[in-house]
Amino acid sequence: MFADDAWGAKELSANVPRIEGWRRTLSYQYLLVVCRILKTSATVCMNGILTLIIKDFAKVRATQAIQGFDVLHQFYRLRYTKNIPNAEVELIMRALADNLQSYEQVVEVS
Repeated sequence: MFADDAWGAKELSANVPRIEGWRRTLSYQYLLVVCRILKTSATVCMNGILTLIIKDFAKVRATQAIQGFDVLHQFYRLRYTKNIPNAEVELIMRALADNLQSYEQVVEVS
């Protein structure tokens, strides 16, 4: 969702090469096959698939042992960001240390 139409148009125009690149992949071809099987247009099919993805994501987030903290994203940032400020690293580590309280949470981190 975009705040307004101008922002949406700007984002779409910035991502045209990425979108066009995806349209040349097998995953896009599979999507078209699924749409043909379901006898719906690509737009309707895509909206249905996006709805399922959003529901799946919500279910995964609800069943995670660590709530309110995207562990994978933070680890990715720690590993790949070249110039991350020390204060930010400290905040990430403090959030992990303060929120890991159960065995399931420790297992999710490892």
